[in-house]
Amino acid sequence: MSVAQKIVGIGVGGTVPVTGTVTATLFNPATFNIFAAGVRNATITSATITNPGYTGLILKLGVTAVPGVDTIRLDIRVAGNAIFYHGLFGTVVANGTYVYVFGPGVLPADYSASVTGSKVLRIPSEYVVRLTHSGAGNFTYSLDAYPIP
Repeated sequence: MSVAQKIVGIGVGGTVPVTGTVTATLFNPATFNIFAAGVRNATITSATITNPGYTGLILKLGVTAVPGVDTIRLDIRVAGNAIFYHGLFGTVVANGTYVYVFGPGVLPADYSASVTGSKVLRIPSEYVVRLTHSGAGNFTYSLDAYPIP
């Protein structure tokens, strides 16, 4: 069972592509896709995502191609604010699945083994997610979100 399944629940919700503002249902959060799988060679920022009241968020980054020595870094910020919370976690330099958890408390030990990084950070009412590229090489990745009620 994945960390997302442990925290959110198996089979909860569906997939909603992010093309504008996204709203997840409180107490029955839907998993949603922030960036569909694709090849990218520059920094990408999501549309504004609306938080209807969930307290945390799990972001799952699936990387299937990394160009040479280039890296990517996950950032999150309050919508309308120029300041990103960046450098919260290290940079991604290899293929793999990276799980990031944002929430108001510390993760129990049994979750921590499956998590790339976690930060005590309450999710704002509106936010955006950005993946910052260090160079112009072609990465292939997707980014999915799992709200935590």
